[in-house]
Amino acid sequence: MDSLARRKEEREPSLYYLYGFSLTTEPFSLQEKGMEGENKVFPLSYHELSAVVSCVPLAVYSEQALDENLKDLEWLTPRVKRHEQIIEAALQCGPVIPVRFCTLYRSRARILEVLRNQDEPFRAFLSFVQDKEEWGVKIYMAAEAGKKLVRKASPVLQALEDRLAAASTGESYFLRKRREKILRAEVERSIEALTEEIYTQLSSWSVADRRNRVLDRRVTGRAEEMICNAAFLVDKEKVGEFVGGLDRLAADYKSQGLFFELSGPWPPYNFCPRIQ
Repeated sequence: MDSLARRKEEREPSLYYLYGFSLTTEPFSLQEKGMEGENKVFPLSYHELSAVVSCVPLAVYSEQALDENLKDLEWLTPRVKRHEQIIEAALQCGPVIPVRFCTLYRSRARILEVLRNQDEPFRAFLSFVQDKEEWGVKIYMAAEAGKKLVRKASPVLQALEDRLAAASTGESYFLRKRREKILRAEVERSIEALTEEIYTQLSSWSVADRRNRVLDRRVTGRAEEMICNAAFLVDKEKVGEFVGGLDRLAADYKSQGLFFELSGPWPPYNFCPRIQ
């Protein structure tokens, strides 16, 4: 950003919008415009570490204004996409520590203070992820697949089914209650074991891994139940091995009612150090 344009921006009531931190040995230059499509994105640098920022109007991004704006999907959706686009563009210049949407600072001095305080851990992390990518894996199980799997494999449930077939009306009521209780416990145990087995295999093809919160059907919009939501940090040169391995797992577990969803590559959202 040229000095004239920067002075113009800073004369107006504004905040600094932070997209992330970047490690660059070459001059940093993005052609991207900032959140409101006007002000340029530029670096605030300390040694080889840079904060990727743009100026945003205080009237739109003050705490009071955001309380209302974040409830407005028409306002929110394009800006979330813009935030992600700028992070993706910054990745073309070097590894990035992305920060959450609407991370704001009142002054350049406060951002430079963060850079100085976090210089060593941030540079170490950015050097570590320079040749790595984050990939997301979600695993879904078809409705009733867990019950079918357990009914076939559980001798206790099979014995109850045999007793139910010969039981009187009164006894069958209590046997069905007991069967449902055992079935629920067995399904949970089987899904947990199955998920752990798959997660362990995927982890062996990555350098770091993290489990995230499993989302319910109201969020996913799918008929199947999500049983695993995980992120994996993978060496770029081994991404083919990771994706190929996932494809084989998907084929192997399809008969058990499992479906795999792969997304990426992403910036290392799930593995970033905390900003202090």
